[in-house]
Amino acid sequence: MLDNYLNGSAKTLFERFPDDDDRTWAAMAIAVLKARYPMADHYTAGGEEFGFIDIRIGRKTEGVTRGQPVFLIRQHRRNGPVSLLASRLVLTSGARAVLERHDAPTQARVEDWLDALGLNDDGRKRLRGSGRSPVDYTLNDRGDPSEDPDATQPAQAQSTAEQGQALNRILYGPPGTGKTYRTTREALSIIEGTPTPAGDHADHRKRFDALRNAGRIAFVTFHQSFSYEDFIEGIRAEAVGGQLSYKVRDGIFKRMAITAMYRQPVRPAAGRAPEFDDVHEAFIAEVEAGLPYEVMSSTGSHLAIAGVNDNGTFLVTHANRTLRHGVSRKRLKALYEAYPDRAALGKKSAVNAISSVIGSSNATVYWAVLDRLLEFKERVQAGLEDEHGEVDVADEPPEYEQIKRRVLGGEDLAPNGKPYVLIIDEINRGNMSRIFGELITLIETSKRAGGNERAEVQLPYSNERFSVPDNLYVIGTMNTADRSLAVVDTALRRRFDFIEMMPDLEALKHKKVEGVDIARMLGAINLRIEHLYDREHTIGHSFFIHLEPQARIADLARIFRNNVLPLLEEYFYEDWEKIDKVLGNAGIYQARSSDKLGFAQKTTIWRRNEGKLLLAETYRQIYTAGEAAPDTPAPDSDG
Repeated sequence: MLDNYLNGSAKTLFERFPDDDDRTWAAMAIAVLKARYPMADHYTAGGEEFGFIDIRIGRKTEGVTRGQPVFLIRQHRRNGPVSLLASRLVLTSGARAVLERHDAPTQARVEDWLDALGLNDDGRKRLRGSGRSPVDYTLNDRGDPSEDPDATQPAQAQSTAEQGQALNRILYGPPGTGKTYRTTREALSIIEGTPTPAGDHADHRKRFDALRNAGRIAFVTFHQSFSYEDFIEGIRAEAVGGQLSYKVRDGIFKRMAITAMYRQPVRPAAGRAPEFDDVHEAFIAEVEAGLPYEVMSSTGSHLAIAGVNDNGTFLVTHANRTLRHGVSRKRLKALYEAYPDRAALGKKSAVNAISSVIGSSNATVYWAVLDRLLEFKERVQAGLEDEHGEVDVADEPPEYEQIKRRVLGGEDLAPNGKPYVLIIDEINRGNMSRIFGELITLIETSKRAGGNERAEVQLPYSNERFSVPDNLYVIGTMNTADRSLAVVDTALRRRFDFIEMMPDLEALKHKKVEGVDIARMLGAINLRIEHLYDREHTIGHSFFIHLEPQARIADLARIFRNNVLPLLEEYFYEDWEKIDKVLGNAGIYQARSSDKLGFAQKTTIWRRNEGKLLLAETYRQIYTAGEAAPDTPAPDSDG
């Protein structure tokens, strides 16, 4: 039955069980659940990169990431036996139930446990799905690893939240509308999978900073000199041993995309040989510590590894020659899998052994490197394994270069299943078309790795293959007062969802400072700006949002002096009369005449009246100036 049931993740879970008795018991439990609940959907959650795997039984709609689990099969504790768990939400008692193999070693005991559970109506509904098995779901359709089996949020609400997350979005609006502030909430919403993250902004910042330190969120600000070389990749000069050299350096977007495709290597079961990736990384460290690193061909010729590039390709030279031959990580891995030890490699001639696997004309070079790699593995294998016979995979995150080698050395570029977020502040201040380059195509939803029409390109500087995974979200902020939305390249505009953020007077509804109604005052200012200029140059509410109930006029004056007035002076450059009109002719700016210049006629100059900023009546006049005066009789025309 398992032959047509297990997918890749489920097979890995079975391999992790301590012994055959656990595997047999798990298969029996699955058969019992299949027979008892034939319409229940079975799917996997987690995966190799998350360090845990579950087989979940409940209801899961095809094409929706989250499901509604009732039962879970997992290794309940590290190195513990296989267990069968029931979600507490589906039990009439409300208690969570865990059944370990030693508690119910026989099928009859498992049946008795199921009979005693007492599922509620919701539990029974969740077991009426489409009868799908793990193999029926695609990689991108498997269960969400962050899914809580006891979550109270209904599946429909969860799927709506998932579908509402645009991969590329830009928050745009006038200054002070909270665009950068909102990116924190947007990033948490994406990564935590909830429409509204729990907690206040202080809680959000703590979680945001933790995710940023973990590499799940990155932040960058565009400016006029920001370039493709900064964003994706470019050549940078560096001094090595007093000599100037040039090397391709990856930009922040490429680093985030590569990281979002990295899958944590699986810890092999006891007794299994170390994985190629672990051996290869350790071998690279030894080679780089002893360059030039000597290797020997099958005929006894001396060769040397002269270097290792960013892709993990060994650069090999023959004695007394300058020509370098590349031994790629991908081909070396294929050879490693064909010849896992030196005994297997030695049974064939070098040419036949190598050419039969990769068809390489550099058979001598590949044979020499593979032989030395296998010798290295045998020499250090005891050190790679811990006392329990398992390969020791470090808990510390690998360096970016290790991540990159593993991603680009794999068969396919594919997302790792965890969401990542790149925030681009002031996205329109840079030359977007020049910065994004080929990303104009790659960031499109359907063209992403994991999408229906995945696109892959060869980058110009490194000549590496590259694709953008569909688990990397891009959030941009755009100040419309800086540069209009109209200047954004049309090809880029149609690849982003634009979310307008305008001044929110409701956020200031209860803000009053010594009788000054802040919401009415800002509303009056913005109405006049929109009439005299446009709505993209209004004033945002966030300048006033931190005014406390005990705030004084001096606090309001500081906001005007440092934020509001400089913006108005920039918007209406040297048009002081318009600025005075925007402020309700409240006298904040006053005209002064002078006829003492001695070289010109009488002129008018404008200056701020700082004293007016300290009077509450000044701010009240801003919003009362436009209100209609009481009706008065018209004067007699005859005098």
